[in-house]
Amino acid sequence: MTRFDPATEDFVWLLRHVVSTQDILTSDVDLDTLEQVIDTAASFIGDRIAPINAASEEVGVSMVDGRVVTPPGWRGAWREWGEGGWAGLAMPADHGGQAMPFLAQAVVATMLGAADVAFAMVSASARGAASVLAAHGSDAQKGTCLPRLASGEWTATIVITEPQAGSDVGLIRTKAVPQADGSHALSGTKIFISGGDHDLSEQILHIVLARVEGAAPGVKGLTLFLVPSRHFDADGTLGDHNGVRASRIEEKMGLHGSATCVLDLEAAQGFQIGAEGQGLGALFVMMNELRLEVALSAVGLCAGATRHAEAYAQERLQGRDLSGKGPAAISGHPDVRRMLDIMAALTEGGRALILEAARLVDLDQHGETPDIRRDAADRLAWLLPICKAALSDNALDVTNHGIQIRGGHGYVRESGAEQFYRDARVLPIYEGANGIHAGALATRGLQKDGGASARAFIDLMQADVDATAGEAAVQAIRACLEDGIAGFRATTEMLLTRAEQAEAVLLVSYDYITLAGRLALAWMWLRMAAADVPADDALIGHKRRIAAFYALHYGPEMAMLVARIAAKMNDMNAGRAATATQPALV
Repeated sequence: MTRFDPATEDFVWLLRHVVSTQDILTSDVDLDTLEQVIDTAASFIGDRIAPINAASEEVGVSMVDGRVVTPPGWRGAWREWGEGGWAGLAMPADHGGQAMPFLAQAVVATMLGAADVAFAMVSASARGAASVLAAHGSDAQKGTCLPRLASGEWTATIVITEPQAGSDVGLIRTKAVPQADGSHALSGTKIFISGGDHDLSEQILHIVLARVEGAAPGVKGLTLFLVPSRHFDADGTLGDHNGVRASRIEEKMGLHGSATCVLDLEAAQGFQIGAEGQGLGALFVMMNELRLEVALSAVGLCAGATRHAEAYAQERLQGRDLSGKGPAAISGHPDVRRMLDIMAALTEGGRALILEAARLVDLDQHGETPDIRRDAADRLAWLLPICKAALSDNALDVTNHGIQIRGGHGYVRESGAEQFYRDARVLPIYEGANGIHAGALATRGLQKDGGASARAFIDLMQADVDATAGEAAVQAIRACLEDGIAGFRATTEMLLTRAEQAEAVLLVSYDYITLAGRLALAWMWLRMAAADVPADDALIGHKRRIAAFYALHYGPEMAMLVARIAAKMNDMNAGRAATATQPALV
């Protein structure tokens, strides 16, 4: 039974009818070009990446003679991924990339996550590292490293976490000692490093957060370093291995194809990226990209789980239908249909939302005027944590329903349904735990501009509500969104006026980001249901039915979240003024 769903038809439909692309596409890259890229990517990923998912799950990674060996089929697939130009799809041409819009990259990354999310992580880390080097690297670092990352010849990792320093990066102890040649010798132990070692490339560029010897404690003493797995010359010629060693691969619940390593740095040569003491700021370029990558992977996993469940539900004959005929396909049973509709609502709504976020990335990077770029950056900063938290949480809901639809067969590994859930379970944890994103959104995210970003988010949604007044086909989802906006606006203003009650705000922050996520998907569903398409459009009937379902199912939940936040804030114990503080977290 098929697991891979590239959702090509839906992506193209969204780009043509829902997502505004006129400020992004050019005469060189128009919608037809974008559609060709999507079709070609779907074919390649379906033919070469999706088939290795079984090896990722069943064989996984291993350690042989001190080096990590990837699952069968990975090396050939990675080589073809690079040769096809996919590794550098959205990287600038002068860095060796294809210079496609990030919108194209987002679609391809989502498809890759649908095929094999462990494999997708390798490509995502390399892209994130390239962005850090492009923004903060030296000319020499850019000239040597970026073309090789774009081609897939080299790969990269992000190296932050230590045994005592998880989300609180201010506790990092890895030491960087200045050397006479201007480099640093890094020593320390890092944990949970995805792709910390592998056999896909001869060179792995480790982007390491460390503390220069004698630097201040906390985050102000952290500096970012480029630590290659092998020494290299300016022309890219590789030398001996550097002092970086993977001493262990973690045994994980899921993502068996991804080598999550303990990395020991033993006087490893590193080269400073950006200014000393500014490591966390430089790193956030990569962290923000990887958080969006989590959302892309989440939607990809949702697509696979939904396709898998739909196929089973249509084939599995059990019981009788409401007319008394049977045995009937379980897809017609009301409770199974409810679960399938939930999966469709969260998957397709999430797909629209990641395209909106990707559009903002393109405008942030390539908008015609400073005002356009500034506005896009502000909107993206607000939307990014919502995408990461909401869509990763949704992936757990979707994959869990995929198991439930199969009943006992879903609980058996042979069915493959439970792998979706196991692979998805890490998404709310890594690249910043969702609770941390929630706390940051409800405090710093709201307060940094006096609530302007939240109000701009509200205004965008309200504009679509106003524009669809009188359209009978969308009234259920329109009313749902309008009511949700009213509740979200009142909740936002309450959090702003009571910002000094730090503990109370943090206690309701997860409800707040969940509310924002449900609201964002309601917005996407209104836009899909109101799409200006011909009457015989193949998808519009389905879109309007699921939009109405979303309104009925999640509208009351949004009202509940609004009420729950108010109740918690008004409780004397939860709402007391507090001096609660949060460490500097990533």
